[in-house]
Amino acid sequence: MASAPEIERAATLAFFEGRGRSAEPECVYSRTMYQDDRPDLVRARDAHEKATILPRLEVGPESRVVDVGCGVGRWADALVGRVSAYLGVDFSPSLLAIAEKRFASRPEFVFQQGAAEDVGAMNLRLDPPFDVVILSGVLAYLTEDGAAHCLSGSAGLLTRGGRLYLREPVARERPFTLSRRYSEELGAEYSAKYRTVEQYRLMLESHAPGLSLRHEGEALPPALQNRRETSQHFFVLVQNG
Repeated sequence: MASAPEIERAATLAFFEGRGRSAEPECVYSRTMYQDDRPDLVRARDAHEKATILPRLEVGPESRVVDVGCGVGRWADALVGRVSAYLGVDFSPSLLAIAEKRFASRPEFVFQQGAAEDVGAMNLRLDPPFDVVILSGVLAYLTEDGAAHCLSGSAGLLTRGGRLYLREPVARERPFTLSRRYSEELGAEYSAKYRTVEQYRLMLESHAPGLSLRHEGEALPPALQNRRETSQHFFVLVQNG
């Protein structure tokens, strides 16, 4: 029996570098949310996610946030004027360049290059602990080992009572992996692991055992989803230690 395809870090980096260097889309969030020909859908998905999740993160004027896999700073936009410090980490220099340009006038928003699976061992530009860790659409691009390191490292950055937000595309039925599959829609080779909700629950239990589940559910309503095999699911967990 042939082994299952695996995610290649170099190929994933090349994909996101291409997204960052491509022609400027109508909606900047399309660089990481795709749907290049549907900026209306991108904006609606973004607005719904933030409206659903932001109250559950319980950020305040003194909150410190680290956004792992920050891309162009999509979540940073929602946190302007709400938190005291924000650190965005991403492994794509081209995406980080866009984020840094967009927030150049805000010294409390800083960005740093680094891989999500290494975040727990990195010398971060802002010292931990943090009140919130955001992992929005990150683990789908990591191997099992990489996702485990990312989760455990992210959990270790939280202060007591801090919140970890995880949102990922999930397989509706059985898990599957795309490895360097050419996408007509994206015009590039694309790789991602579509795990099930139950697999993510088990990963959180194994690799973030000090966290308790506070909220969980579908990240988008049916009207904002257009994939038959996948949906978007979220978890909000609280650090007990």
